[in-house]
Amino acid sequence: KRSEYFINRGFPQDLLDFFQVGGMTDGKGVHRETIPIRDPEGNVLTVSARRTDSDEDPKYILVKNVPKGVTLYNLDVAKQYVGLPRTLILVEGFVDVWTLALNGVWNVVAAMGTGLTSKQVQLISKYADEVVLMLDPDEAGQQAMDRVEKMLSFSVSVKPIRLPSDKDPKNFTHADVQHYFGGYIHHD
Repeated sequence: KRSEYFINRGFPQDLLDFFQVGGMTDGKGVHRETIPIRDPEGNVLTVSARRTDSDEDPKYILVKNVPKGVTLYNLDVAKQYVGLPRTLILVEGFVDVWTLALNGVWNVVAAMGTGLTSKQVQLISKYADEVVLMLDPDEAGQQAMDRVEKMLSFSVSVKPIRLPSDKDPKNFTHADVQHYFGGYIHHD
């Protein structure tokens, strides 16, 4: 049976269907929501499965093990919306991407954590000239901002957005999206 976990967090079924979020029960009887992770051409590389009954570790597991950092979540979609100048918005996770998409921002990708690999930097520079960088306002996200900005600055123009501690991209409203990203949203 499909979990209502992400629906209960405010995501409509049509958005979850677009991102092909599903459900599974693992060998230990733990229900997980499944999220396909694709390469830039849209081929599924693996599936991330999020534990829905608690935030105990591991909260996320990969159904098929692939090297970390070989792609960016949503790049297969985002690359179609980079516009001119070619702009990508880089966030941390799936839910951040969905929140922005729900509010009309499709040129957004997630690093799937605070780390960024050289392979991910290569992918970004292939599809974008400019990156709007917004990581979570928690300690890990803010510590990563300078490191990620430096890595990206050798390849693309970087516009970091540092959020106040009470603002997290996964909780953005439409007004927040317009405030932070109004000039970076490309619709075609």
